[in-house]
Amino acid sequence: MVEFRALLEDMSRMQEILPRLDPILEIDQRSLTWESLTRKAQIILDETPIQNIRLLALGDFDMTGTILSVLSNPKDAVVMDIDERLAETLFDLQMTFNTPIRFVYHDVRKKMIEVLSNQFDLIITEPPPTKQGITLFLSRAINAARRVLMSGNEHNPSIFLALPKKDGLFEHLKTIATQAHITIQKQWEIIEYETRQEKGYLFKLRVENNSIPIIDSHYLGPLYAHEVVMEPQPWECQCGNIILVGKEGQVASLSSLQEKGCPRCNHRGVFRFASKIPIK
Repeated sequence: MVEFRALLEDMSRMQEILPRLDPILEIDQRSLTWESLTRKAQIILDETPIQNIRLLALGDFDMTGTILSVLSNPKDAVVMDIDERLAETLFDLQMTFNTPIRFVYHDVRKKMIEVLSNQFDLIITEPPPTKQGITLFLSRAINAARRVLMSGNEHNPSIFLALPKKDGLFEHLKTIATQAHITIQKQWEIIEYETRQEKGYLFKLRVENNSIPIIDSHYLGPLYAHEVVMEPQPWECQCGNIILVGKEGQVASLSSLQEKGCPRCNHRGVFRFASKIPIK
């Protein structure tokens, strides 16, 4: 267990070094208070020995994975994010502290990078505050978790997942955990956000040997909060035609569009949500 006073001293030094980036609201970034970030780091360090393990931060705008990597010297640490601003921050920290932390640009709407699958003992993530976000990010975390059966002994990686208090999110997490064969071990009400006057939870999840990702391929639907509530929603056909789907749209539902086909080319089957956040 990490002594709290020593952690506070380390966190104070990190606060002076780390830049506080402005959140990109379109991708649901939220800034934690430093008090919440310290509590979050303390809990993860108390619950999981960081040294000599492989750590993945699946999105790390709040810098939890980065800070733990600097303070605890894991065997390997990867920050996976679509916010390329983090790459420069991580490079500076790597040069300053000689810590083994790498930045990997990856949009989780694409299927998990093969070389990072089944690799990590600890995954830290905070998905977009939508049911779709929880399902997708938890699926990618399961993909990344290292599971080994040796002489009948299971290796059970941990996932620490943060969620804001929002109607239906915790219930959805429980539902998805059951479907994915993930165990929710603990929860803490410790998260406070700076910009949105919100509170949240931190959950510790255990990956079982029979855990399965609900989404194992590319994800083509709405993900972020502003996308999920759009009415009508824009869906793109393979011919490039945009069809508005919803009560006030051209087609009442996605299933109806898939059945009836694109009004321009008559394509039936897979359509892609026309997100304003490009997939690179």
